[in-house]
Amino acid sequence: MELFTERLRIRYFKRSDLDAYAPIVADPAVMAHVGGVQNRKQARLYLAETIALGARAGLGRYAVELRASSRLIGFCGFLPTGAYIDFGYRFARDTWGQGIGLEAARRVRDYGLHDLDIQNMEAIAAVENRASVKILDKLGFKLRETAEYDGVPSVRFRDRIIAADV
Repeated sequence: MELFTERLRIRYFKRSDLDAYAPIVADPAVMAHVGGVQNRKQARLYLAETIALGARAGLGRYAVELRASSRLIGFCGFLPTGAYIDFGYRFARDTWGQGIGLEAARRVRDYGLHDLDIQNMEAIAAVENRASVKILDKLGFKLRETAEYDGVPSVRFRDRIIAADV
């Protein structure tokens, strides 16, 4: 799988991405709303799980890199979580405020809907993570509930309503 936008290349992760990925998830600002920083060992385990999921199911969090430099700047993609497929993203702090998150999320969301035929996508974002909530709103995800997840006030969005939601 390889997707492109004007500025981005989106692809499966590979083990050699660790050196670029580990500093992103070690940044307290990046990880403030998603469980705290990860050390290099945790980052390596996360990548291994993501790579295995991609190989097994075609789903996963996909590596996002800048086309101009081939620099890995984060991820965007899917994780099966029971009845729904979780849609999520995470980007290096120096890329924030440039529309990169929305650009990647729109392309990956469309890939999930049209190419993978995902019918039951959801996303959860901390209420305080206004940028993430704004991206989900711009993508057309519908607010389903506000609740605490892992002790953090959060909002749950769904892209499509399925029979179980009615």
